[in-house]
Amino acid sequence: MGSNNSSLANASKDEPLLKFVGADEIAANSEFWRDFLSSVGSTTNSSSLMNFEEADKSLFKDLKKNNSCSHNIPNLIQFLISKMSELMGSPDICEDTILIVQNGLLILRLSVKYLMEHCNESRFFSHFCITSTEDMHCLSVLECLFPVLFKLLTNLPIQDNTYLLHCEAHLLCIVLLSRQMYKELSAPLPEVYVSVVWRKCAPLAPALVYRLLSNFAENRPVPAHLHGIEQYNLIWRAA
Repeated sequence: MGSNNSSLANASKDEPLLKFVGADEIAANSEFWRDFLSSVGSTTNSSSLMNFEEADKSLFKDLKKNNSCSHNIPNLIQFLISKMSELMGSPDICEDTILIVQNGLLILRLSVKYLMEHCNESRFFSHFCITSTEDMHCLSVLECLFPVLFKLLTNLPIQDNTYLLHCEAHLLCIVLLSRQMYKELSAPLPEVYVSVVWRKCAPLAPALVYRLLSNFAENRPVPAHLHGIEQYNLIWRAA
C-alpha cells in the first residue's frame, strides 16, 4: 500500500473529506484520521491528484472558511507528527502507517498551497493556531512539524515502499518554504522561513543537507511501478 501514489479521486463526493473541510472539529487523537487517511485512495494514476487540485476549489474554500472554528488543519498536523514519530521509532516499517502518513502529507500540502495563494501572512498563520488567538504562538504547530519532517527525510530508509512518502515530505517542505514568493519584497521574511533557518530546525540542517546530497550522488532509480508519473520523477531528481 505504501508504494502506491496518493490520490483523491471523486473528492467532492468523499464524505470523510467533506467532514475534514467542514465546521466540526476532529480531535487530533480521533480514530477518524486513521480511517480517513487509509481510505482516501491509492492508485498509480496521478491524474486524479491534479483533478482534485484543479476541479474541487469549493472544498478548499470551505476549509479556509471553517478551519478557524474546526482547527482541523493543526489537528491533522498533530496527528501526522505522531504517526511520523511512530514510523521512525519502529524497528519495522509498517505499510499501513506509510500510506496514512503519505496521504496525510498530500492533503496537507494541497491545503497549504491553497491557503498560501488566498491568504495574507497573518491570516495564513492563523490557520495553524490551536486556539483562536492570532499571536505568534499560532506558528507552534508548524515549528513542531518541520523538525519531524527533517528527521523523517534524514533517517527513514529510502526503499520502494517509502519512495513516495519521501517525495510527499519533500514537496510539503518546498510548498511551505515558497511562502516567501507571496510576500512583498520590502516586507520581512515570512515566519515559516525564519522558523526553518533560525529556530528548532537549524541544528538539523547539516544532516539534512548531507542526506539530500547523498541522494543526489546515489542517483537512485525511480521504482519501476512509478515510471511515467512525472510529478514524482521530477521532484526526486530535484531533491
